[in-house]
Amino acid sequence: MVNNYYEKPIKKVLVSRANEGKEPLILITNDLKRSDEEIAELYKQRWQIELFFKWVKQNLKIKKFLGQSENAIKTQICIAMISYLLMKLVEELKEILFEVTSNISDRIFMKLLGNELFRTLRLRTYGRKRWKNPNQLQFILDF
Repeated sequence: MVNNYYEKPIKKVLVSRANEGKEPLILITNDLKRSDEEIAELYKQRWQIELFFKWVKQNLKIKKFLGQSENAIKTQICIAMISYLLMKLVEELKEILFEVTSNISDRIFMKLLGNELFRTLRLRTYGRKRWKNPNQLQFILDF
């Protein structure tokens, strides 16, 4: 097959998808030396890179790279990943800490205050006959 735009030979590669019912991918390449399987594998690897950069944009909030060199880009990605992982770790620790402290505070409340608090709740009879139940729970604070 010849490329009508540049008059260089190209090759058409059909790649079947794992999901049934989906049409095969059509890849066009100017690499005539590699087999169809190698081209498909290279495309799969490239697609993983695309997914990685999509994840970087969505999770690391990198809008643009500050440097031009490979080292600058790698450094910026590593710093953003470390920040992301630290924030995830803080979120998980915060949830664990909240669960632990709420358990502790519940136990302290029930142990220290609960007994005293429930001792101050007394059943008092008001003696009014218009109520069906003349007994009413009254909260009395003893200071």
